[in-house]
Amino acid sequence: MEITKMLLDADAEVDAACHVYGSDCTTLGLTATSIHPANAGTMDELLQLLLDRGAHMDSQGSAGRAHSLVFACLANGQPDAARFLASRGAPVDFVSAAALDRLEQVEKHFNRDGSRKPGVSKESLQEAYRHACGYGATRVVEFLLERGADMTEHTGDGYTGTHYAVMSGSVETVKLLLRRNPPLEGKTTHGRSVLFHALWSATRGDLDAHVPIIEALIAAGAEVPEKHPPVNATIDALLERHGSRTDSNWHWFNE
Repeated sequence: MEITKMLLDADAEVDAACHVYGSDCTTLGLTATSIHPANAGTMDELLQLLLDRGAHMDSQGSAGRAHSLVFACLANGQPDAARFLASRGAPVDFVSAAALDRLEQVEKHFNRDGSRKPGVSKESLQEAYRHACGYGATRVVEFLLERGADMTEHTGDGYTGTHYAVMSGSVETVKLLLRRNPPLEGKTTHGRSVLFHALWSATRGDLDAHVPIIEALIAAGAEVPEKHPPVNATIDALLERHGSRTDSNWHWFNE
């Protein structure tokens, strides 16, 4: 923070651009999409400082690849930064609104009969659905499913909305999807099923969230592997009750 203030006080250009990630990125864009200020607990303070000094939030591509700023935050796993900037007036597009659980905004993109309005393609509907699943926006997920979102669709990598939901740790979203019988055994490019991705996520996320997700997947008929890499005592015991043994020689993906 102090170094940033020092540079700005010395008349550094707040919106100076550098050409990285396929576009002219600004300090605001690079900060908002970075894990480092998030981990340091200074994200909101830094963003507010840059805004106070005149940083613009409406420049397409300010955080890379011609994306809007809020969408870029979400694509880089920084939903808190996305919410902060949206609350300060940053433009929020259809897909970003879905991820941020802004149901009323999402609804405006559909006609009364449930059909999509011009500007909302089938591809953008599916992208909005995947992002809503990945960020636990349960109300939006249900709304989009009722308007034609395809639970089986993926972009070629095998990751459906259900994969993203289990990795997000959103119990409510996962249970909503399971009530609609999504495919559970389709393999991703890593060759793994929905349950396996849930196990992997449990080693990196909220244990209290992932235990009921794993239980729900098994109850819904997910195939339990004969063996699995160690997760933790709770989940290893749960899997053992369903016939899966822990194998310390079996690793996650490419680890």
